[in-house]
Amino acid sequence: MPTIPVQATDHRDARIPIARVFAEEVEGIGYCTPTSVAAAAPGGEPRVTLWQVQGARARRVPLADLEPLAPPTQPGVRLYGPPRAAPSKPRPAWEPGRYLFQFPQPGPEALALWFGLEVIDSAVGSEP
Repeated sequence: MPTIPVQATDHRDARIPIARVFAEEVEGIGYCTPTSVAAAAPGGEPRVTLWQVQGARARRVPLADLEPLAPPTQPGVRLYGPPRAAPSKPRPAWEPGRYLFQFPQPGPEALALWFGLEVIDSAVGSEP
């Protein structure tokens, strides 16, 4: 499900597009780096930041702490497993919630590009 990142000031910016993912388990989330960001990054690998948002608060999820689900086949394309398995689930899966990806843009005045995923447990949630 492609989602186009937009310029935004921070995790509270209402312009950030959120893709809603309805599933009982989401084993991986990831991104394809926007072309403008990849072109400016050394080797096409930007410093991407993943945020987990709860209400008005957000916390960084260090990508280095996540397990890649597949080796990189192209610069700027990544898929990650969850930080840790929920004790009630037999396989590691991303917890329901909102996750935002932040891509830096070149230039001191440029706003970062952002997009988000809302993981919704289809066993309890329903599409409006």
